[in-house]
Amino acid sequence: MQTATVDIIRDAATALEASLDTLVDNISRTIAAEVPDVLDDDSYRASNRANLSLKLAILRRGDDLTIPHAPHDALLYARDVARRGADLSVLLRAYDLGHRLFWSEWTRQCAARTTDPAVLNELYDVSARFLFGYFDAVPAAVTDAYRDELARRTDTGEARRAEAVCGVLGGLVGDVRPIERELGYPLAGTPHVALICDDTAAAARTALLRAGRAVASPTLVVRAEAQALWAWFATDDLAAVERALAGHEPLRHATLALGEAGHGVDGFRESHREAQFALRHGRGAQRLVRYRDLGAASLLASDPRRAARFAERELGALAATDDATSRIRATVRVYLQENGSQAATARRLGVHVNTVAYRLRRAEQLLGRRLTDRRFDLEAALLLHARQHDR
Repeated sequence: MQTATVDIIRDAATALEASLDTLVDNISRTIAAEVPDVLDDDSYRASNRANLSLKLAILRRGDDLTIPHAPHDALLYARDVARRGADLSVLLRAYDLGHRLFWSEWTRQCAARTTDPAVLNELYDVSARFLFGYFDAVPAAVTDAYRDELARRTDTGEARRAEAVCGVLGGLVGDVRPIERELGYPLAGTPHVALICDDTAAAARTALLRAGRAVASPTLVVRAEAQALWAWFATDDLAAVERALAGHEPLRHATLALGEAGHGVDGFRESHREAQFALRHGRGAQRLVRYRDLGAASLLASDPRRAARFAERELGALAATDDATSRIRATVRVYLQENGSQAATARRLGVHVNTVAYRLRRAEQLLGRRLTDRRFDLEAALLLHARQHDR
């Protein structure tokens, strides 16, 4: 190898090492954009940094381009990919694209340092033998790590996680702290939004994890039944979850059923039950089925506890049992029965029409919406509340 070639390799590697943060960021973002199932997290970026650092450290030696063992962080990431259920092809596509991106940047650096065709040819030949040898050796090692982790977890890991979740849902667990450690997900003292996805593919699992990351929420995904993934997001921002789920190609043909936000272990269970109900009664209607959109249907479930929760959620502050709120609630019921006529409402109640107008304005303040919004659900909630409280 010519001295000029060795010097250029060392110089180019040193220059790229000086801008390693930028190189890692650019390559990581490009791979994440072009390989949709890659989860752009700390583990992924640590793997990219480890691979780039190792390549540059060896190239900086200039004349001893020995093919190395895979870096530790790359093996850890391969195991992480297996743990979250992503397909091996995701890992290999990421390596292939990362290799091509680095090769493009490396040849650009070399070409900027010489115009001598003989030196440039030798640069490309030496660099290619090393980098393609690296590409043969390291992906083979991370593939072995992936398969080893997948084999280890397939037999026990997912089944153990599913069993733990079912124990919590069935009320069979008292102290949930060991379960939280097992699942890597908080149960007590945090909000939860449950989701059921009727697609069990690895790409669907990855998309759900991506959605959780977009919400900045701890996320739990398990396959507890043959044809569905169960997921929970540790947030009470249902709208944010819905936004995060939008646009993921792997979920485009799946039915996604969402429960309402709940709190703590009871909320974890209740939100899941609501997602199950939404899946049963809303499948086929649309891609995203919300329990809250099936409020009227839930009244047909002959479940007093669920019906009471529906009424309390629908009425909000209007469900208060003090005398003033009870009068407002009664006025709203009559007003809806009279097809929105304030005059007819005043006659039935024996009060001035201005009193009716005031109570209706106050009702909308307590509800946080207009009385005409979701009118049928509002009437049903008022009826249920009257049966339970206004007797």
